[in-house]
Amino acid sequence: MEQHDNGTRKDLVKYRIRSAKEDLKSAQILLEAGSLKAANNRAYYAIFHAINAIHAVHGAGYKRHKDAIANFNKEYVKTEIFPREIGRRISEAEEIRHASDYDDFYIATVDEAKRQIETADMFLTLVETYCQEQLEDQISPKLLMRYRNSVRVTELKKVVVTTTLEVRTPSCPIFLDMM
Repeated sequence: MEQHDNGTRKDLVKYRIRSAKEDLKSAQILLEAGSLKAANNRAYYAIFHAINAIHAVHGAGYKRHKDAIANFNKEYVKTEIFPREIGRRISEAEEIRHASDYDDFYIATVDEAKRQIETADMFLTLVETYCQEQLEDQISPKLLMRYRNSVRVTELKKVVVTTTLEVRTPSCPIFLDMM
């Protein structure tokens, strides 16, 4: 399998959010088809890919699920960037996914699958908002290199009083103060 590492951090975040949305859609289809254990699996993976999108915003990545979730809980739930209730529901989703996938006689219910999908949908909405805000606050390293000798970055979100040079990228206006 060939892997491509040509994209930006923003590209990776978008890709992981897109993967999460696809998993969520699959979970909904599987629920409608009555495949409850598979719906639980896809809802969990929507959550997992969304967590990985958050980690990608800040350049972190984890190969193991338990590491990704533990770090998310430590850095984002414990600090209340995300509500504690979502942390509890993610833990529940992980347990249910594990039981659905590995316990031979596990019987999934419609209510359980609906709750898993609801959790994934709610979490994905929060993640999209968070990632968008975080990415808007970041300046492209290429842009900084381009102006580093002639411009001093003073604030990223406010126009600075003095002569300003306005630099706009498709997604992020940046205001730079001339030295």
